[in-house]
Amino acid sequence: MRSARLLAALLALTGCAESATPPAPSLTIGVLAAPAGMDPARFDDPVTAAIAKDVFETLVRVRPGSFTVEPGIASSWSTSPDGTAWMFRLHGKLLFSDGTPLDAAAVKLNLDRWRSAKDTNRGDGPYPAFAERFGGFDDQSAIVTIDAPAPDTVVIHTRQPFAPLLRDLALPAFGIGSPKAIEWSIPAFDQAPVGSGPYMIDNVAQGDHVALVRNPFWTGSMPAFGSSTIRFIPDPPTARLALDKRDVDAILDPTAAVLPDIISRHPKFVTGPRDTIAYLAFDLTRPPFNDVRLRRAVADALDPDAVARVAGMGATAAGDLLPPGMIGGDSPLAPAHRNVESARALLRGASLPGSIALYYAAAAPPELPEQTAVVNEIHAELSQAGIDAVPQPVGPPVVLPAPGIDGALGLVVAEAPSGEPDDIFGPIAGEWNDLTFHNLLAAGRRELDDSTRARTYRTMDATVRDEVVAVPLVYPVATSAIAPGLDLDEYPMFEGYK
Repeated sequence: MRSARLLAALLALTGCAESATPPAPSLTIGVLAAPAGMDPARFDDPVTAAIAKDVFETLVRVRPGSFTVEPGIASSWSTSPDGTAWMFRLHGKLLFSDGTPLDAAAVKLNLDRWRSAKDTNRGDGPYPAFAERFGGFDDQSAIVTIDAPAPDTVVIHTRQPFAPLLRDLALPAFGIGSPKAIEWSIPAFDQAPVGSGPYMIDNVAQGDHVALVRNPFWTGSMPAFGSSTIRFIPDPPTARLALDKRDVDAILDPTAAVLPDIISRHPKFVTGPRDTIAYLAFDLTRPPFNDVRLRRAVADALDPDAVARVAGMGATAAGDLLPPGMIGGDSPLAPAHRNVESARALLRGASLPGSIALYYAAAAPPELPEQTAVVNEIHAELSQAGIDAVPQPVGPPVVLPAPGIDGALGLVVAEAPSGEPDDIFGPIAGEWNDLTFHNLLAAGRRELDDSTRARTYRTMDATVRDEVVAVPLVYPVATSAIAPGLDLDEYPMFEGYK
């Protein structure tokens, strides 16, 4: 890192000799929590992922504002005829911010480190993103081996065709780190990771801030800001005051506790990508909601448009589980219309307990800061139809069913940051023991052609709707406050925000 900073200084001096162009301004971003660590493969909190977008590159990336996969470190890719080998051709002459080559050996080292619990470069930590996306480690992993047959070629072998691999590898958790930094010290890499992104870490003050500067080896478009500082401000009112005084230029994902106050003082906001669905889930394993009539009664009692009005800035009513533009979400249905009389008629023909639990996560997700208002709206609408759903916060994640409760509802917020429908349907399959649905999910994972996958996911969406396995409510979006006159379109952390 010291050698990289020295080179940056020399480049700056050379630039001064050739041009009188002033340096780009600095940017300060407030975040409401300090990350547990900054190695995105080992820690999956939102702040770690946000910083990773500045510091790392991934093999491929999802084009901001869309769900289209485009080149990243890899300039192109292809699959074997049987779909179990993915070959990635890398851009030539790429360097990490410490000056070491970003070649196939470097990519292999990272993938081996994530995949194998026995890898010497692993260190401790659960590697949650890899476990979630690829089913586990070693013999449980969807990835079997990684080869580097040439300096510009990486081949990933999977146990069977695995279509989510491409979009999963675009996630910030799978940023490729410098082998030199990883092999030197895993704890040091966690505190100040070295990647190949547009910025590099300059210094870290534990619990206070991370300072970034331009990566002198970056070959892409010049970052809009010469440096940036990510300040950790865990107290929301203090963060709001910092934005008032312009001690920070933006607040990433403010919470419901401070959002209304910020709205009244700072009218400029940007909203994140539409990659999230909030829906009402049922405990399908026992009465009362193993009865489809009662599930239909709940669906008829709800008004997605009304829920969207209280859900916060940018939220829109949902007619499908898949957000528009995602594979299979290209022909979205209009949100369902509320029909209280139909709900009451269905209730008269079925047995419903006096009250049921309505679970929701105790900590509101960034995409749904007004979660409490949403829960209260759901409770009120169900009450008007004669369904007493008692709100109960639970620690994350929301787990259904709860022990000792005969039937329950749950407000689920499912995010698909890479645009992979598997992220939406996978949790539903975990709650619904339906062989046809599970077979469709497996088919969607095996099929590598997106148009064929789209038809599969549309069928799954229709199945969920027909059987009322879940009730789509809103597509929420993360909302960030920025200072008036500030443009963050070209800043990596805010890619895809509008």
